[in-house]
Amino acid sequence: MRFPRVTHLIIGVIGSVKDCQRIMDAVREYVSNDLHLEVAGEKSGVHHAKQGTRFLGYDVAVYGGT
Repeated sequence: MRFPRVTHLIIGVIGSVKDCQRIMDAVREYVSNDLHLEVAGEKSGVHHAKQGTRFLGYDVAVYGGT
């Protein structure tokens, strides 16, 4: 199976920062060991939804809600 040279992914998690870090570590391990790809450290990380992040030219954040 071949993957494009650049693959973009955003994952939303309801949980603590510690939970998110564990998930990020598991994703890095899977991508490295099983897919033989690298996760770009400068473009990857954990961000709070209220602070938002820039993804593929869009600002992604939680706005309002219940």
